[in-house]
Amino acid sequence: MPIALRSEKRNRLWRGKTMQAWRDLVSELADRAATGKTRRDGVTW
Repeated sequence: MPIALRSEKRNRLWRGKTMQAWRDLVSELADRAATGKTRRDGVTW
């Protein structure tokens, strides 16, 4: 497997994890704003 392809795959995976982390953060902030408390589980987008 070419190194560039492996690097691209790793970058895409990292980007996906980063986006998921941002979604979790944003939804937690939205929940906090809406309810005044954090909801640790069951957060879906």
